[in-house]
Amino acid sequence: MNDIVVSSEKQFGRALFGLNRNEVYTYLNQVRSAYEELQLQIQVLKEQNDKLSDSNRDNALKLYNLQNDITEAKRKVDRSNVEVESLKKENRSLRQELDAAERRIQKLTDELIKNGGELKTDEPVKREDPHSAAVKQERPEPIFAKPVQEEPKTSNIKDIFADLRKEAAQEAAEEKKQEPVVQEAEPITSEDGEEVYAGEVEVKVDESMLIGNDDDEDEGFNFL
Repeated sequence: MNDIVVSSEKQFGRALFGLNRNEVYTYLNQVRSAYEELQLQIQVLKEQNDKLSDSNRDNALKLYNLQNDITEAKRKVDRSNVEVESLKKENRSLRQELDAAERRIQKLTDELIKNGGELKTDEPVKREDPHSAAVKQERPEPIFAKPVQEEPKTSNIKDIFADLRKEAAQEAAEEKKQEPVVQEAEPITSEDGEEVYAGEVEVKVDESMLIGNDDDEDEGFNFL
């Protein structure tokens, strides 16, 4: 950048008709060059300022995210502390129960020793021979599965003649009940001493045939 002296004390040489034109034009060219250089410097500084502004914006966003992460981490730490305290309380409670159980076991052991008794088990402990267990484990399983007994299958087909046979049996029973009992009539001896066979006598007689009218005496009769 050219050093320009801007002052009211700037003096130009005089020519025949006024100021020296060459000195004036030279000074104007220097001022124009300095102004252009200043414009370029301003543009560069503006670009740098924009970059710094973007960087500051990104840094501010990163800082905000970091603050959120720190806040969330603090919350997690607080929750973890609460869980740790809860586990400590539970551990103390379990420790107390364990101590109480140990004291009870010790007390029962002392009483057992004092009474001279022995512990009795309900069933004797079965000790398995390790050799037999190893043989049992090494025994290969059969390739083919055991045959499964099939259950007899019941036919779902309905006998179509069952109803017909049942109805025929009922009709035969009803006809047998309604069939009249017939007995042979005993021989009757007439006045001449001859045996007269009057036919057969129907033992089971319809009651309606036995009820007669007063006018007709022949309606109620027994057929001989």
